Amino acid sequence: MVPYYKTRGSLDVRRALDVMLAIEQCSRSSIMLVIDDSPWAFSIMQDLTDLQAQWRVGVFGVTNNEQNANMTRENLYQAIATARRLLDGSWWVTVVVVSEDPTFLSAFAEFSFKNHLLSVHTTRLLAFTRLPLHRLHTLHHLHKTLSRTNALLAVVDDASPVLRTRVLAWLPFTDPETRPLQVASWSTNLNISLANPPNLFPKKFLRFPHRPHVMVTAEEFPSQSVVMVDDLTIPGNKRLTFTGAAGHIMEILSTAMNFTYTYLRSLDKSWGLRKSDGTWSGMLGLITHIKRTKCRWWWDRVMLGVWMLMILVLTQSYVGNLMSLLAVRYIDQPYQRLDDVLDKSDVGIILVQNSLIIHYLRTATSGPLCELGNLMGTDRVAYRLFAELPQSLETIVRDGSHVVFDLDFVYNHMLTRSFSRTGTCDFYLSRSSYLTTPLAMVAQKNSPFMPRLNKL
Repeated sequence: MVPYYKTRGSLDVRRALDVMLAIEQCSRSSIMLVIDDSPWAFSIMQDLTDLQAQWRVGVFGVTNNEQNANMTRENLYQAIATARRLLDGSWWVTVVVVSEDPTFLSAFAEFSFKNHLLSVHTTRLLAFTRLPLHRLHTLHHLHKTLSRTNALLAVVDDASPVLRTRVLAWLPFTDPETRPLQVASWSTNLNISLANPPNLFPKKFLRFPHRPHVMVTAEEFPSQSVVMVDDLTIPGNKRLTFTGAAGHIMEILSTAMNFTYTYLRSLDKSWGLRKSDGTWSGMLGLITHIKRTKCRWWWDRVMLGVWMLMILVLTQSYVGNLMSLLAVRYIDQPYQRLDDVLDKSDVGIILVQNSLIIHYLRTATSGPLCELGNLMGTDRVAYRLFAELPQSLETIVRDGSHVVFDLDFVYNHMLTRSFSRTGTCDFYLSRSSYLTTPLAMVAQKNSPFMPRLNKL
């Protein structure tokens, strides 16, 4: 029985790997073979033993316990967890899965997704099965993994005298019943035929063919403002949008990647921080927790959260020129360092709530930032939303009872608006500066948007 499988099944696996590895030559490539204990899978493993001389090959055999499905799932989970730890030593990894058991394939897809085995987009999956295509449509976890990762499914048909194999790809944001894209095929008598030579894996994340609709979350910032526009097609006849550079970026991305989007704001109107129970507040909380009601199934739409932060183009030279035009009388400026503020026990400090700065302060282990972090939760620290800073500036900061600790371009934005409104320069910036803040776009793990966004 094993020689029969070896001549008709293992040959196709070897052909596919030869083509794929020839396309993507990399000295640090590795192959991870995950198989069950069927004779077909075992013969394929034997046929691939000579690959170890050319590539680094790891074999993960999982015992399929027909009497105890939970034991099979536990064995598979442990194998995937081990394989995930081995990814750190490889630059390019090809995961090959061989099974004709639908339960095994579904469990592998579920655990590999949860353990982020395929979350790195240089990791590719090639799954081999002899199951007919109509039986695969019911495997929810398998379709989820195949559509959201760089994955292909090779369906081997050995019922006819001539062995035939089709290599299929599921596109992002498609139903399980959607007809997959055939990217390659071959038989025992013909060479491999590629639909898009020389590539075996399609570039399915560059532009979505079905124009999905996603939710985007954002907040007010110096470079972007909230605007409600008229829209008679939605309840309330008002649609949330954002102006500024970040809004233009979303328009460009939606056109280039072919998707539509709707803005959504968090209830606390903040960026978001990790809570003590492990959940997130603000925009990050929306990304990780909100369930979409427009989905045909709960995972049909990806909640895309875009942390759209653009630095406002206000240079120090412009600020200096603006200040030089003023006839400034001498004003005492006692707070030039954070230590100067900390030493004054009667001065309060204003922080933007649920911002990255608060995370920095909580994790600081020494110095003035640690001292300020220790004051969080006391009466000396007041929390405000970004939109509330101008009001605080004109009240408790103007009367000298508080100072604001935030990003310099946030100050530039507020001070220039204050001067434009009052015609006087009543506030100053300290000479010392602290921290650096990264700006990024954030999406869910394993989101189909990430391969394209990472190339921007």
